[in-house]
Amino acid sequence: TVWAYAKAGHSSPKLFNALSHKANEKLNTFNSQNLANTMWAYGKARHPSPKLFDAISQRAIEKLDTFIPQNLVNTVWAHAKLGYSSPELFD
Repeated sequence: TVWAYAKAGHSSPKLFNALSHKANEKLNTFNSQNLANTMWAYGKARHPSPKLFDAISQRAIEKLDTFIPQNLVNTVWAHAKLGYSSPELFD
């Protein structure tokens, strides 16, 4: 859902806030593409969500060996777009 909104250029802060809480609850079911696309959507929408990015970063570390190059690029881009640092993920 957030990916579609971001792709369409539609800003919906209430939706992004609500979904960040729901996504946090379901991250254990996300594959590497889901993680990367979620980060990309928040970056594209310029909607910071530090708690979500922290949680996704932790999950990404666990699944890093399953990330394809595009997933890595989307993840790094989203962090850069929002000026967010995740030393555990990038070190």
